[in-house]
Amino acid sequence: MPRLFIPMTKATGFGQLPDLLEKHAGTKSLSRAYHQAGLPMDIIEFPETRLPITAMHRLFEIAARAAGDRCFGLGVGQDMTHVTYGLWMKYCAQAETLADGLNRAVRCVQFQQSGTDMVFEPSAPVSFWRYIAPYGMARSIQHCDHLIGPMIRFVQSYLGPDWQPEWVDMNYPRDDHAHRLEAQLPFPVRFGAPHLAIAIRASDLTCRNATRVCARQAITLADVQAAEATGPSKEPLKSVYSAITLRLLDGQTDIQGAACDLGVGVQTLQRKLRREGVDYRDLLNRAKCQRARALLSDTTLPVVDIAFALGYGDHANFSRAFKRMAGVPPATYRAALEQAL
Repeated sequence: MPRLFIPMTKATGFGQLPDLLEKHAGTKSLSRAYHQAGLPMDIIEFPETRLPITAMHRLFEIAARAAGDRCFGLGVGQDMTHVTYGLWMKYCAQAETLADGLNRAVRCVQFQQSGTDMVFEPSAPVSFWRYIAPYGMARSIQHCDHLIGPMIRFVQSYLGPDWQPEWVDMNYPRDDHAHRLEAQLPFPVRFGAPHLAIAIRASDLTCRNATRVCARQAITLADVQAAEATGPSKEPLKSVYSAITLRLLDGQTDIQGAACDLGVGVQTLQRKLRREGVDYRDLLNRAKCQRARALLSDTTLPVVDIAFALGYGDHANFSRAFKRMAGVPPATYRAALEQAL
């Protein structure tokens, strides 16, 4: 059966990868790495964009080779905290105890990635927080390594900056250069485990959150759900919409390219969309409107440039399409945003 719905993730998971690669290998290498991974460079400016997890894995491995650094992924992760991942992890970090926070992370990981699981296994004397990659996906050394940092920093948000895990399990076999990774980590590393896991003393799980959060600052699950409600919430439309949104960053709107990214033929994609009561153009127009809103609010680009970037032949067609979706012309929408500041 042809594949259609693929595990997706947010570009927030790249952290400082672009800056680190540019520093190590230069701007041309950065551009080449994104091209080889099949990703548009503009995704750097829009980290909430979703992309296939396999593309993220490819970029980490390509970047590490370009930088000539076995510990490149680890270095990316060392500059990341749970805050890097946005509102859903901020919500998790406001839980009353570490155990509560880890349980929230398990329940909410789908806001970051589809097809991925997290498992929290409380037991004595050591408990485990596991990251479980989508079934059947090839292991990525660099992607696995980069997750160590933000996972540890999440626990440190409860236990303090000096806390270290009892050990960390890696979801790949020991390689010839693993000693370089071990030399940079102040805790034992065990290779060849089924999943990446952080080992936490059970006695630490009841530690309370040291940060006092007032009602005005409190983040609720409803807040997280509302922030994610910019596109379809259920599969299969969610994956198709994500693929369309990613391609729009390069100004690409054709159904052939979207079907290719999803691993199916055009007819298969159209047939599955019909079963959901929509067609490709419906989703494309919705994604264009979302992209237009972002460009109108976050940039000073002329409306005519935004129209061309979204594949419209002229300004008038874009204005009519935007008004149908948003209720007002693009210029009026931008003026209202500026007035509200």
